[in-house]
Amino acid sequence: MPTSNAFSIREYQSKDFEKVIKGLLAIDETERLSGNSLPKPANFKNDLEKWLQDITNTPSSLIIIAEKSHTYCGFVLGMIEFQPQNITDIAFKGIIQAIWIEPEYRRTGIATLLVNEMMAAFAEHQIPFCDVSYEPNNINALKFWQSLGFIPTQVHTRKKII
Repeated sequence: MPTSNAFSIREYQSKDFEKVIKGLLAIDETERLSGNSLPKPANFKNDLEKWLQDITNTPSSLIIIAEKSHTYCGFVLGMIEFQPQNITDIAFKGIIQAIWIEPEYRRTGIATLLVNEMMAAFAEHQIPFCDVSYEPNNINALKFWQSLGFIPTQVHTRKKII
């Protein structure tokens, strides 16, 4: 995997587990603070760790790690998903499930580097498009994803019933 602006990227290794969990928990906390998060079980961290362990053993998933001078800077987690319906000619799509950049490395181009590497991995597997989701009030996310050519295609809404 390439190096750019003194950043290097590589595939996830088991030594990255705690750092990725920390990033996923930080993403969850951001969502919780936005008021749009769903309630979590008491053992959420354990469930998240199990989920990540499962993901890392799934051939259709990829986690790419960014480093600078061997210091962890962030990650992107993507997967290939089968489209089971017969309403399009597209059988698979890419999904960016999560991206996390440590605060001190934000606005350095590292997120773009990670996303571009994930797009290259999807292209290598002939995946025709990629979906990503983010909080609706996150204007920075909207601008970031649009700068990379992502366009809003759906609106996902939620209503609390009980």
